[in-house]
Amino acid sequence: VQADLITSFFWTSFTLGRFGSVFLERLYPTHPLSVMAAQILVLQFGWIVVLGYPTSESALWLSAFLVGSGVGGLFAGFIGQLSNRVHFTSFVGGCMGLGAMSGVAFWNTAAAYLGAHTSMRVVAAASWLTAVCQ
Repeated sequence: VQADLITSFFWTSFTLGRFGSVFLERLYPTHPLSVMAAQILVLQFGWIVVLGYPTSESALWLSAFLVGSGVGGLFAGFIGQLSNRVHFTSFVGGCMGLGAMSGVAFWNTAAAYLGAHTSMRVVAAASWLTAVCQ
């Protein structure tokens, strides 16, 4: 039951993050990279919280909120930016959705197979790599 509540909280914050990103984009229309940087910082802080306190339930709730908020705006912004630079067809959109969902399905399967301790190490390595690449 707890996992269901945290997952629902993530998706609620994802939705709020999308609305918040629209608000920020309208508030700062000439600074889209600043808005994106803020969203990336929120997302990264969410990862840092859960990686810093992996056994804390409060950290998990806060991380779900921060990661959902950060990803919600970035996902919508990514599609908007892509459509400005590439001929965006329904096929391209379908491939993006398929790629994203395949990644989610793979990670969930791998995390279940690896176990919680090893999965957290993989998340830590992936978060470090993401931070370095940005």
